[in-house]
Amino acid sequence: MQNSGVYWLVRNVSRLSTLRQPPLNKQHFLRQSMMDRTRDFRRHKEQKSSFSCSRQLLPKPNLDSISSAVYSSQMPFHFNSTPLGPGSVILPGNWGRIIRLVGNKHREWSREQRLEQIRQTEFPFLPSRLECVFFFSSKAAADKYKALAGSPFLLMYEVELLDLDVTQHEADWKGTGPYGDDGEWARRYWRGDVMPDREALPGALSREMLAVTPLRVVRRMD
Repeated sequence: MQNSGVYWLVRNVSRLSTLRQPPLNKQHFLRQSMMDRTRDFRRHKEQKSSFSCSRQLLPKPNLDSISSAVYSSQMPFHFNSTPLGPGSVILPGNWGRIIRLVGNKHREWSREQRLEQIRQTEFPFLPSRLECVFFFSSKAAADKYKALAGSPFLLMYEVELLDLDVTQHEADWKGTGPYGDDGEWARRYWRGDVMPDREALPGALSREMLAVTPLRVVRRMD
């Protein structure tokens, strides 16, 4: 009997202690929820304060220098005889429009017709000179073109291409000829061959870029 009494006491002690505990009511859950919210709010406030302090320690970037570096290293350059402001859009095909309007009386008519004929028959995947815009991939190349062109009407603009997915062609603008009747000079142009630098000016090569895309003016360079 004594052993059975001990067994009963051990078996039911946890049950008896549970029965003695007061039942949890609605106020208990509300009080516990409020405590959890207060703790979470304080923790969030401490984290936000720590983030603000660390953020204030970071040096502010020089936006002017970053902008200048991006423009100088990535933006192409374009010549136009019309004064334009930032944001102005230059549509492709203006050179071809002039050639077609003037016709065979234009001094470059024969050259452009030969170049276009060779392009259509042998390089149809490349942009047409009569439909494209012309630009330079570096300021050094643009400066060289301006020095050799000798035109006081040319204004240099830093521009951006509005369609980056179009086909671009890099060619030697000294190779536009005409240098003979066989058309080999035109093929060299469309192949992108580097022509001998007849002017012997130091610096960048005499290269131009072609693409059928509008250009947006970033700023005027002169």
